[in-house]
Amino acid sequence: MIELSKKYSVKFILFASSSSVYGNNKIPFKITDNIDKPIQFYAATKSFNEVAAHSYSSVYNLKFICFRFFTVYGPWGRPDMMIYKFIDSIFKNKIFKIFNKGNHKRDFTYIDDAISAIYKAYTLRKKILKKRKFISFNISSGKIVNLKFIISFIENFLKKKTKKTFIKKQHGDIDFTLGDISFTKKILNYRPSTSIEQGLKKFIFWYKEYNLYK
Repeated sequence: MIELSKKYSVKFILFASSSSVYGNNKIPFKITDNIDKPIQFYAATKSFNEVAAHSYSSVYNLKFICFRFFTVYGPWGRPDMMIYKFIDSIFKNKIFKIFNKGNHKRDFTYIDDAISAIYKAYTLRKKILKKRKFISFNISSGKIVNLKFIISFIENFLKKKTKKTFIKKQHGDIDFTLGDISFTKKILNYRPSTSIEQGLKKFIFWYKEYNLYK
């Protein structure tokens, strides 16, 4: 994509990275933190994308806006993500595997807030990239949530328990994620407005409509 952008003189490129590039850095993850020590291959690919984009911005005068997304969830989300899988397990009476006894903590981002950040960056792209060729933003809620809370909230909201099996921590799993979004707020006037409780309820309503009543 970068090669084609260079070939056809694309002026601006917006692309997705991930909070996983931070590895086991101290939280909150800051946009200025090093991303050269990924602890999983997926994170390595995202880190490489950023490095490659940055080098092209220097050599070929391409301009990039990079979004480091933190666990985005919501309608039309990936079925392999934890929240989707857990809700799916409840409705289908399947056993749900919980890694690390549910002790992981994550900074969850509702899809509407993520889209808002992308839209604002696109709208302000010329201003943002006027004096720079490459810029990165943390896109998150700026709040950390325990997975046990997610599980408990969904079960209480649906008034239904699911079968669970507890599994040890997977290799490459990051224990905590929390994004410092002060820079994103400053440059994009980004204001995530969906609480985890609101987001989970909206996701459940969508899931029921899409999967049970279609």
